[in-house]
Amino acid sequence: MRIEIAMALPSAANLREHWAARAKRARAQRWTVRYHLAAQPWAVQEHTAAHVRAQHLLRIRLTRIAPRMLDTDNLATSLKACRDGVADWLGIDDGGWNLIWEYEQERAPIPRYQAVRVEMWEVER
Repeated sequence: MRIEIAMALPSAANLREHWAARAKRARAQRWTVRYHLAAQPWAVQEHTAAHVRAQHLLRIRLTRIAPRMLDTDNLATSLKACRDGVADWLGIDDGGWNLIWEYEQERAPIPRYQAVRVEMWEVER
């Protein structure tokens, strides 16, 4: 499964913003990812909490697409709300032992384009 969602993903660690503005931005990112995943035609019962608790590992790759690259700790920080949105959609905690999270980044194909790509697939134990 693969989906690309257009959204700005700033490096939250480097932003100097009020805590309420930061919370509002994170809430919007989290809701946007959850909404787009739920709206997909393949978003059926195959990815429920019961399914994820089964004998399979679920590998989830979040790719930040933006004009500028970030270092690894800022990359993880910028994708935190997206990770929470995916976990919300799955109906599980994002720190589960059967989830493998991967973070990647790539340069945007056009200036000022920003997005997140969410990819998921099952891995046999």
